[in-house]
Amino acid sequence: QAILPSPAPPWICRTRDAGEKGEGSGGGPTSPQGTEPLVLCPPHQSLFAAIIIVFDLNDVASLDHTRQWLADALKENDPSSVLLFLLGTKKDLSTPAQYNLIERDARKVAKEMQAEYWAVSSLTGENVREFFFRLAALTFEGSVLAELEKSQARRIGDVVRIHGDERDLYATEKRKRTKCCA
Repeated sequence: QAILPSPAPPWICRTRDAGEKGEGSGGGPTSPQGTEPLVLCPPHQSLFAAIIIVFDLNDVASLDHTRQWLADALKENDPSSVLLFLLGTKKDLSTPAQYNLIERDARKVAKEMQAEYWAVSSLTGENVREFFFRLAALTFEGSVLAELEKSQARRIGDVVRIHGDERDLYATEKRKRTKCCA
């Protein structure tokens, strides 16, 4: 039986541009300023399983800032042991022509970062659930594999198998209770 470590709650650290003085302005990676990303910092030596660099698909400057945001995040994390995602938001606000242009650039940046690229819209819900399922699956798999390596357990067959129908992922109806276990 594998015992998975419980993750410590992260702390949110604000990073500022070198020229900025005083306290943070309260912006964020998707703010119009695009200059003050939020970076989750672990409270102790535990490292994160994933780094998600978020930018606004309608603001080319925010895409340009993603390289620096990644560099800041990698100061505290080993690049070889972390999953990287480049997440474009507000897809619904782009015209198809605008989106095609920035997507080309975003995919190029993601390739340079060795990150997985996703474009989402929280307004329409496009790709939101799929992205978080992907993130959860990859981080869970990484945790299980890391624990197996750490405990030097012998692997016999597959460790975890999840069977189901894709329709089950989106089911919202409650399951019927059986009378035998009431």
